Amino acid sequence: MNEFLNKISLYDQLGYIAVGGLGYGLLLYDLNYINISHIIYASNSFIIAIVVYFIGHTAQAIANQFFKENKTEYSENKKKILLSIKSHFQIPEFSDGEAFGVCYLWAIGNDKTGHISIFNANYGLYRGWTIVLFIQSLVFSLLLVLEAIHCLFNVENLIGLLVCSILSILTFKRSKRFYKYIGEKVFQTFIIYKNIQ
Repeated sequence: MNEFLNKISLYDQLGYIAVGGLGYGLLLYDLNYINISHIIYASNSFIIAIVVYFIGHTAQAIANQFFKENKTEYSENKKKILLSIKSHFQIPEFSDGEAFGVCYLWAIGNDKTGHISIFNANYGLYRGWTIVLFIQSLVFSLLLVLEAIHCLFNVENLIGLLVCSILSILTFKRSKRFYKYIGEKVFQTFIIYKNIQ
């Protein structure tokens, strides 16, 4: 069991590091563009790791403010499963969202494959990447406007804007898909458990 929990924690931590690593790389690019990269440049790997981890957590905190998942609308089939969940856990007064939350916690402990935790870690990873790429899209947009004001044009900024915008949209869609997978796996785990009993 401890090995399983360590893997889950590892997935989450790698998500923060991957998001922070992308954010750190883009921040260095931006600071280098305006010739002040020496402010954040560090040769010490430990300091870089701390900065990367901090950027990853910050991106996730920002994502928490903008990603509001709808936990109140369920299909008719899922509403039936939620009624069964409320009955099984003896929580008839809970809202559908609250009942799903209880079942989610139960399902994590009973999901022998670890899929729910993996899907959740991937959801967080793609959500974080979406925020980092969106912020970088805003930076490229600002640079293009500033260049236009000074009658300049840098095709690298236009390409950067296009690439970051497209990747931001793709990672957003991917995060939504993993969120959907989490819900489906929670319901499937409950149904399998209930039918085995």
